[in-house]
Amino acid sequence: RRVHGKKKKKIVTIFFVLMLMLNCKLKGTQFPHFHLKVLWLPGSIAGLFWCIGNFFITAAVAHGGNSIVTAQVVSTQLVTSGLWGLIYYREIRKWNAVVWSCCSIFTLALMVLLSNEKV
Repeated sequence: RRVHGKKKKKIVTIFFVLMLMLNCKLKGTQFPHFHLKVLWLPGSIAGLFWCIGNFFITAAVAHGGNSIVTAQVVSTQLVTSGLWGLIYYREIRKWNAVVWSCCSIFTLALMVLLSNEKV
């Protein structure tokens, strides 16, 4: 008998939660709290933005083609994540920030050039 997609996801999720509980029990630590009252709004907003972004990525791939749009999406995600690390979390400073900025500009320029390659 085959297990369908949704059942597989549930089984895998339950398995990993049980492994986490076993790990906490063996280490003598407390199982992490989910903090649903605190995280429901930011988590819901993040999930909503992810769904909207995923919809637009699918629409862009249908319009622009997989080979070009996928590279653009990955480049944009990379630069956006790096900007969060640079500006919000202040992970890199001084000359490292300058080098990262030059590399991200180079990446964005190549992304624009790639978009002109569609035949």
